[in-house]
Amino acid sequence: MPVAALPHRKLVSAERVPPVRPGVWNLFLVFMELVHFDTLATCKGFSGVHRWIRGLKITVPYAPPSVVIEHVKVAVDAACLWYPKTAMCLQRSAALVSVLRKHGVAAELVIGIQQFPFRSHAWAECDGVVLNDNQKVTTLYRVIDRC
Repeated sequence: MPVAALPHRKLVSAERVPPVRPGVWNLFLVFMELVHFDTLATCKGFSGVHRWIRGLKITVPYAPPSVVIEHVKVAVDAACLWYPKTAMCLQRSAALVSVLRKHGVAAELVIGIQQFPFRSHAWAECDGVVLNDNQKVTTLYRVIDRC
């Protein structure tokens, strides 16, 4: 078919943004991110995951952040149920942040430590609100990095 015969597509204006679809597409995206961050952590360690998240850019938003966050959180929980390995906090949080940034939400990966007994933990935040854990985690762990 010649190029001139192809139907022309209209650009989507800011007023008519496509809705975020909960379900299969977000589940697939999150599952692929879990695989990606699992592989990255195995090959490059924590520093590889950290560098990758720090380099992610936020895309143009498609829907209100609250809607996107809820849909992606449900997809993360569902993908972790189907994932063949136990997804640790770093992997879950990195996948959540990655997919949220791809949907235009300015989410951050937060790394915290507890000194005695020594523990480390990762969670996702957006505008100071913890997304995938209890809000109390910010008082239990001392934040050492945000990316």
